[in-house]
Amino acid sequence: MKPSLNPLTGWKPVYITLACMLVIIIGLFAAGTSTASAKTADDGLVQMLTVVFLGTAIVIALLHVVGRTPPIVTWAEVGYMLLIYAMREMDFHRIYTAEHVTRWKLYTGPFPLKDKIIGGFFVVTALAVFLHLLAVNLRPFLNHLKAKAPYVRYLVIWAILLFGAQMLEKPRIFKGLTERVIEETMEMGAAMMMVFVLLTFPMSIRNIFRRRS
Repeated sequence: MKPSLNPLTGWKPVYITLACMLVIIIGLFAAGTSTASAKTADDGLVQMLTVVFLGTAIVIALLHVVGRTPPIVTWAEVGYMLLIYAMREMDFHRIYTAEHVTRWKLYTGPFPLKDKIIGGFFVVTALAVFLHLLAVNLRPFLNHLKAKAPYVRYLVIWAILLFGAQMLEKPRIFKGLTERVIEETMEMGAAMMMVFVLLTFPMSIRNIFRRRS
């Protein structure tokens, strides 16, 4: 069997993502404290890159919806979940609510009823879409996992990066700017991996059917 020349196969996207993360982390630390603080702020370069990658992923999903690529419902639901994901990364809730919609204290604390209704709407709809997405696609996903589809590998790396970034906030393994640089870069890396997930998902399905034929 000839090795694949497709750049979106094997571990190449993972290596590309990790290399970009490493370059950014080293570059920020080398640039100094003030520059690193500015680049990792909510309106800084790293956050903007995260938004760009997530926006790209959303566009990919929407193009598949418009092009009626099967499974079209899955593409639509993925697009919606990615929109919620991007809104969370951009702290979009600040426009409508005083607290993040995923935090329990928004609903139990002394916040306006309007905030609780808006937050509840986003949480309930996102949960309903996620549960339907899981129910419909769990068995195909397990089949793809067994077939070692590339997008499954990238999805696992995405989850590790995103979960790791969230965990950095908890035990405070790193302090101050170091924690923020690593956390923001990991979130950017996760967004980058999501682009690779969506790019390789259709390819994975075609390859699986090709092996079976």
